Amino acid sequence: MNGAAGTISARAKRGTPVTLHNPLTYANDQETYIYSASQMKSVGDLSPFKPDTVKAANAVKLQELKVGDASPGYTNPNLKELTLGKNILLSTLDVRNCINLTQAVDISNCSNIEHVYFDGTKITGIRLPEGGILKTLHLPDTLSNITIKNQMTLTDLKIAGTENVQTLWLENIPSELIDAVDIISHMPEGAAVRLIGFSQHVDSTEELRAMYDLLDTMAGLNAQGEDVPKAQVNGSLYIDTITYAD
Repeated sequence: MNGAAGTISARAKRGTPVTLHNPLTYANDQETYIYSASQMKSVGDLSPFKPDTVKAANAVKLQELKVGDASPGYTNPNLKELTLGKNILLSTLDVRNCINLTQAVDISNCSNIEHVYFDGTKITGIRLPEGGILKTLHLPDTLSNITIKNQMTLTDLKIAGTENVQTLWLENIPSELIDAVDIISHMPEGAAVRLIGFSQHVDSTEELRAMYDLLDTMAGLNAQGEDVPKAQVNGSLYIDTITYAD
């Protein structure tokens, strides 16, 4: 480990955890690079260091990466760059409250990712694996593109807001996680929508009309991801009572 205080080293053996003791009494705004650490499973909790750059593309056996934290009052204003690669064993990615992370994040090659937390960030997009074992996905309200496909094990989906979403594709995820009316009602006119497989209750015909009126202003995506003139929406909406005229 290289730092302002010099180099710290320790001999490691396969299967035996090694602790590198940080000689600094205070560490902030640190750069963290993981190069050819092909056997490394964990680097512990990086959130206290508040790093500004984290690159872990070559840590192919990394199982968790914790850069942020959900504790009240915690923020990391430093993180500007997060890079992942073919981290096929990565299970948990926690970047919560890294408030100045504004990039689009690509975790599409993390095929075994299960828990992803981007609460409190400002990322503009995220690329996920097209299918997998994702269970938890928390996203901020700054995304312009949300695509979640073939994630049937998902149980915890939180999207802070869709006001900035220009492209939305939700397909083959558990229907109970999709609040179609709420998601669409906050999206801007002209956005592209492909929303397949939802089932929910609505309270009034006015709510339905508002949803249909907004959909009339939107474009869509076909199954190949190509633009089409009309929003592509397929699911079930239930209402307790409705008049004959409605």
